[in-house]
Amino acid sequence: MALPVPAALPPSACRVEPQWMAQVEALLVAARRRAPSEWNLQDASALFAEWLYTRGCQELTVKYRYVRVRCFLQWCQDATGTLDARIPDRDLLRRFFGELKANGRKGSTIEKYRSNLELFFAYLVKIGVRNDNPMDLLHIRPQVKPLPITVLRDDELQALLQTAERVYQAVPEHRKADKLQAFRDKVLLELLLATGLRGVEVAGLKVGDVDLERARLSVRGKGGGIYVKRRRTAFIDHPVLLADLEAYIQQQGGSAESPLFPSQYRTHLTSLGVRKILKRLARKAGLTRRVYAHLFRHTYCCHLINHGADAYSVQKLMGHFQIEVTLQYYLHLTPPEVRADWQAHSPLAEEVPPC
Repeated sequence: MALPVPAALPPSACRVEPQWMAQVEALLVAARRRAPSEWNLQDASALFAEWLYTRGCQELTVKYRYVRVRCFLQWCQDATGTLDARIPDRDLLRRFFGELKANGRKGSTIEKYRSNLELFFAYLVKIGVRNDNPMDLLHIRPQVKPLPITVLRDDELQALLQTAERVYQAVPEHRKADKLQAFRDKVLLELLLATGLRGVEVAGLKVGDVDLERARLSVRGKGGGIYVKRRRTAFIDHPVLLADLEAYIQQQGGSAESPLFPSQYRTHLTSLGVRKILKRLARKAGLTRRVYAHLFRHTYCCHLINHGADAYSVQKLMGHFQIEVTLQYYLHLTPPEVRADWQAHSPLAEEVPPC
């Protein structure tokens, strides 16, 4: 039985990593021929990948979760000589995480293995392959250092915006398809800067998600199935962006269900497609640094914080499920910035002499 979703994947995903998907499909065919009581950990890993797909997870999410589970299974087979689904217990998992730490794996890597295995064993309990989740009561809490937040400088932002405008203006009017594509890239760039959307979120926007009258977007948050796909509001009440969006939607046409930023095949752009657009504009702008959608997201978030936005408002605007994710951005405030906030809001502010 083939996976239910891979047929809908973009061709690029199959070209980049064809072997893992073919491996999953082969394992599924073999597993379906046996009774559930005969399934081992290898069969379960393929069923786990299929379950993630059916729950609506992104293809890259499925890939990385499956690959990490397979890495654990390989270690488990080397350590115990078997792939019996009943064998892994807390002691064995404790050994596995101990070796990860001893081998110098980063806390973020260990945390990814922890969350993936926790979900994997919960799935085994769900389908009746195991009676318990050995990850329960296993206290693995690695120290995860927040990554340094990098942002775009004002001159880099201006260079990108000017380049997008220049490319658009340079396309002759009679080349309508190329003109519309250049306009798409320009509006996409402006939207990323104005809203801080994730690459996958801006790629998934539909024409009907844009409310020009109230100057807002309805955004589908990341995640699927095992996560709740949360909708949130993003504000676009900037005169230049609103005018460009209105003109772009009129030129593009289509129904409310049409992709706001279509690919050349008139389907939704992928996050990889968004990355390629930004990379191309950055190269034409003469920027040597790597430019990607999340860099605009960092820039947007830090701009909000530096201009006095509180953590709760930033959390809602960014679509962070946990406030702790938002607070990481506050860790990068410099001491002078923190002192300035204290001077502005302290009850004794009037008595504090200037620096």
